Parts: sequence; C-alpha cells; structure tokens
Amino acid sequence: MGIRTYVVIALALAACLLTGAAPARAVETLMQDDAVVLGGRSDAAVDSALKQMRALGVDRLRVTASWRSLAPQRDAVQRPAGFDAADPGAYDGPAVAALDRAVRLAAANGLSVLVDLAFGAPLWATASRTGAPDVDSVTEPDPAEFAAFARALARRYSGTFTPPGAPAPLARADAFELWNEPNVAVFARPLVRRGTIVAADWYRRLVAAAYPAVKAVRPDATVLIGSTAPNAFRSRGAVGAVAPLAFLRRLACVDESLRPLSTGACAGFARVPGDGLSHHPYALGFPPGTMGRDPDTVRIGDLPRLRWLLRTLVRSGRLAPGVARIWLTEFGYETNFPVHSKPWTLGQQSRLLAQGEYLARRVAGLQTFPQFLLRDVRTGAAVSALEAGIGRRIIGSWQSGLFFEDGTPKPAAATFPLTLMAGRDPRRPHAELVLWGHVRTAHRRVRVRIERGLGARWRAVPTRPPRPGARPRVTFTSAPDGSFSRRLPGAAPRRGRFRLSWLRADGRWEPSPSQPVQALPPSEGVVPTR
Repeated sequence: MGIRTYVVIALALAACLLTGAAPARAVETLMQDDAVVLGGRSDAAVDSALKQMRALGVDRLRVTASWRSLAPQRDAVQRPAGFDAADPGAYDGPAVAALDRAVRLAAANGLSVLVDLAFGAPLWATASRTGAPDVDSVTEPDPAEFAAFARALARRYSGTFTPPGAPAPLARADAFELWNEPNVAVFARPLVRRGTIVAADWYRRLVAAAYPAVKAVRPDATVLIGSTAPNAFRSRGAVGAVAPLAFLRRLACVDESLRPLSTGACAGFARVPGDGLSHHPYALGFPPGTMGRDPDTVRIGDLPRLRWLLRTLVRSGRLAPGVARIWLTEFGYETNFPVHSKPWTLGQQSRLLAQGEYLARRVAGLQTFPQFLLRDVRTGAAVSALEAGIGRRIIGSWQSGLFFEDGTPKPAAATFPLTLMAGRDPRRPHAELVLWGHVRTAHRRVRVRIERGLGARWRAVPTRPPRPGARPRVTFTSAPDGSFSRRLPGAAPRRGRFRLSWLRADGRWEPSPSQPVQALPPSEGVVPTR
C-alpha cells in the first residue's frame, strides 16, 4: 500500500460512494447532562429535567458511571478486603444511588439509556503513585479491574437485578460505553511515549478485557468503544490530546499507510471488538462545515474521514464489523452570554446546531446525534474567571445548554424540537434551496409542509425530494424518525423566512420557529484514498 493521499470531494458524494443513496432510517437524539440528572437535589427535580428532555424530542440519555466515584475506598492502595468488584450488589453509597435514580427515571420517561463507564479508577486499580488523584486515576488503570466493574454495572442495569433490601429490580440500560476520550491526557496517561500512542495500546487491552465481560452477562447490550475527542492539541508544552484517526490506527495496530504492525504492543494482535464507535465531533469555535487542517481531525464536518477509516479497518479484519456504526455522543455550541469569551450568539447557536445535524445525517452508519447539556453549567465560575483575566476553560464549565443555568430558555430550546435549516449554496446561484428538518418531538413518521413568510402571513409552498425528477408537493411524509430533506424548485432566494409545520395527532398543524435563508455549510469532506 502506498502512503495515504487526501482528495477533496463532495460530502454527499462521499456518503453515496460508501453506501449508495442514504436510506430513510431512524437516528436517535441523545442528550447528556450529568449535573442535572446525577446532581439533582430531589427525585422530582431529576424527573422534571428528564421530562423536559423527552419533550424536546430526546430518545436516549447518556449518563456517566464514574468508576472512581462508585468504587469503595477509592483512595486506598489495596483493594478493600472481601470486595468482589464484579458483584453488582457490592456497590452502594450516594453516587450509586444517584446513578440508580437517573437510570430509573429515564426509563420511566421513555428514554433509552447509555451508561458511560469512565472518569478514572480507584487508586487500588492503578499502579501510579504521584500523589495527584487526577493523574493517578487515569494512568493505565488495570484492564482486568475495569472489566470487573463493567461486568457489575451491566448486571446491575439489566432490568432483572434487585439490590439487597430493595423492593423491585433496577431499571435497564441497553448500551454501555467503555471509557471517555482515551485520546485526551486528562482521561488517559501517558498518551505518547517516544512517538508511539501508548494510550491506544492500553485502551486496546481495556477493550479486550471489558467487552467480553459485559457480553458474558448481557449479550443483549450494545457495547461502544472509542468515545474519542475531535482533535489533537498541546497543553502547557505537552501533548494534551492526539487526533482521533491516529489513535484509531494505533488501536487497530496499523501504520499511516494502514499496513499491519506486529511488534511491541501489537505483537499477537487480535481484532478489536465492539458494537459501535462513539465519537465527540465538537467544532466549538468553528462553523460545522469547517474541516480540520490535520487530516486526522474529526469535527462534525470531517465525519466522512471517520466513516472511511472505520469501514477500511473493518474490511481488513482489524476492527469488528459493529464498530463501523457511528454513535455521536457529545456535540454542542457554546453561547457568549453572559460568558462573553464564548464565540457564538444565542441565535447563531440554534442555526449552527441545525447545520451540524444536517452534515452528520448525510453520513451513512450514523446511529445517534447528540446535544451536550440541557442547561449551562458553572456559568458563574466562568464569568468570575473571565473578570479575573483567566483565559482557559474552567473545569466543568460549559455554556452549550439549550437553557441557561437558571432554566431560562435560549432560542435553541424552541428550534431544537422542530429543527429547520433553509440553506442556499453561495457558489451555485441557480441551485435550489435546501430544506432540511427534523420534527424531533414526533418520534415517528409524520406529515409535514414547508411555509414561507410573506409579510405577516405564511403560505405553504410546494417542495420536492432531492432525487432527480421528483414532483413537488405541498405536504409530504417524513422519514421514520421525523426527519426530512426537501428542495424548493427554482433558484434559491438570497433571503427570506421559512418554517415547517407538522400535523399532530389531534389534527392541528404545529409550526416551528421561523428560520432565515442561510448559506449552506461547506459540503466537502477530506476522504483518504490509497
């Protein structure tokens, strides 16, 4: 095989080359907000937040199961005497109760649950002794110990396990994720040693131990690997993260030209198991269509790169077939009020989220599209840091919520349930207007129409599917998950207002907030060829 070369091709063409025309398929909407669902002060508060998520159209909750927080005697050097780490009944305490409650109330509100098994190890499961818990807990934790923890939680949330003294079984989680962002030094140390991504070698061992441990007790469960962050960076002169595609190549024990490696940690390589690949395609300071200059970066506009690599590694037997399924499990845009150092206005956030989903949904194999945070978190700390001249991110502070921290809705809280993007291609002035949308609250196939603002009035307009020769219609049927892609016949207007309306079960047409005509996000993706 030759050295990889990169060619720029249309994202739509990339998706078609991989799978043919994209089929109508249900893609789940996923949301995570640990501060709300794990940190809620009462059952009523958590239940209210989960009801709010469901009303926004969310299908699945992602929730963190922090190994270090759930394990007993986390700062002890030796494992507690008599503790069976694989026993689901051996875990108790406030953190366990909070997780039990989150899974129970999510299920009660019709949400599927993905449990992220992550965020560090108890000291007795690592060999690192620097005296800094945030370093020791993520320095090559013992894969066998983690596998026992994963097995215990898979059994605990099987839907059939009743804790000692409890009146009924705990609720069921149907998916589990192995670690969080192992390509970032905050979550996995060391990352790189003498030019080799050794974190991927450790993570390969962790997956090899934990995947069969979960499957042994929960063959029905979906087990995700990866959970990768989008790009490489340096922090205070050291490697802060390695790019996800470089990490995945090392995980699969191939070099940059995808030739198998068989020495060192890759000696005796066995295919990496998994039922899906989790990824966090944040763009943060960039619009969704902005591609990373590093060809190993995977932001939301770079997903064809990820899809190509996964399919290639599956075909060559380096990854299990299920790993080609892409689960996006974190994504969002932060707003700049009241934290003025953040890049986006409230109105921009709602439009950028729609553009991001539009791009993601054009890539075959997508299983979930995420929204990171229901509500902003640690806003006061971020404002105080900004006023003090501290430029770096405050740990745990994010302003990507659809609501402010006090529960006041942002504009995105109205546009997220009924998403519409009206996009024109500025490079093709005679091209039709692209109308992509998602009636997220329906959770099903629905009747939809597109309406155009004419002064104070709205008029339904005929639109057509994107396939050639399709006839325009005023009303049409969405995909099974409520999403749709349409075109407005004729040259796209340079400006104007559009909205969607959908036919509710009670016979009423419910309109979305209006959206202006905007430029389509750049639709090129960098896809490697050999």
